[in-house]
Amino acid sequence: MAPDSVLHHCNGVSLDLEALYRLIDELRADEAALVHDPELNALLDPLRGHLPIRVVCGVRGCRRQISYWGLPVRGSPGWSPPALRGRGFRRFEQPKPEVETGYVAGTRPNPVAGAMVMFGHNGPRKPNLWKNRIPANQLGPQPPFPYDVWSLPPVMPQNVMLANPEGVRGYRKEFACLRRGCPGRYPLTNSTMLRMVVRAIANDWPEIMLPDGLQPPAK
Repeated sequence: MAPDSVLHHCNGVSLDLEALYRLIDELRADEAALVHDPELNALLDPLRGHLPIRVVCGVRGCRRQISYWGLPVRGSPGWSPPALRGRGFRRFEQPKPEVETGYVAGTRPNPVAGAMVMFGHNGPRKPNLWKNRIPANQLGPQPPFPYDVWSLPPVMPQNVMLANPEGVRGYRKEFACLRRGCPGRYPLTNSTMLRMVVRAIANDWPEIMLPDGLQPPAK
């Protein structure tokens, strides 16, 4: 059996990766349906809650960081920070963190599709900065790990959404290397990114290299 064909005891669950890969391949013809598929999302659950994977450029001699990718987690939707005091501001109701409302990624106000790969240019905060010095009673509900240490910033100019042939945006993306003179440009579907993220988490890779999504060779 191939080394990554079965993932043993991921969050206490043994997972058949080959079955997961086959399901992704079967569903990839309809990317919009894939991200909400109940069977696929159930199979992905043991892989959630992992720190995002660093993604680097595969052009020879480059290896520059392009993005970080991760999976949504189960939990409450994003919370609104306590409103500032003063004229023109009002306090927003906070969602209850113990209530199960689907899949979330950070502090976004709405649930996200469970099989949609999340991406951001910056990675998680360093471990020595994870401890929050603000008293818990002064904070609103925090998003689940890893989104309490990984903030998803606005999409960077080099990471763009592409329209599917039918005009639906969000399921195809293009990642471009920012290194001056580097030709690295990588148009990818969500299903391709999902396959790469699953393999990286299963094999405990800290980073992957485009365009194939494999572990980079040792420097």
